[in-house]
Amino acid sequence: MDSEKVIKRDNEYVLHTYNRNPIALEKGHGLYAEGPEGQKYLDFTSGIGVNSLGYCDLTWAEAVSEQAHKLQHTSNLYYTAPCGKLAMHTKEPLITLLIIIFLKRL
Repeated sequence: MDSEKVIKRDNEYVLHTYNRNPIALEKGHGLYAEGPEGQKYLDFTSGIGVNSLGYCDLTWAEAVSEQAHKLQHTSNLYYTAPCGKLAMHTKEPLITLLIIIFLKRL
């Protein structure tokens, strides 16, 4: 689907809570995002609201895929091994606090 169609459909069906840049993205790798027509953009935003590992980080993608094949989501009403493992390996008090806050929001 070309950029114009992506933007048109988005404007018709998606609730816009903030203004968007007139750029449609289709894929990315590392620091670069790519549009449907092959435009290449160097991304300086560091992943607003997501991660700052860049696009399609292989290690991250494989870890997410492996976990999604086991258990992709559950509430904090239950215990899961990855949650405790993450907390166990986090020794900095501030980082631990931020992770706890994040996990309680899930």
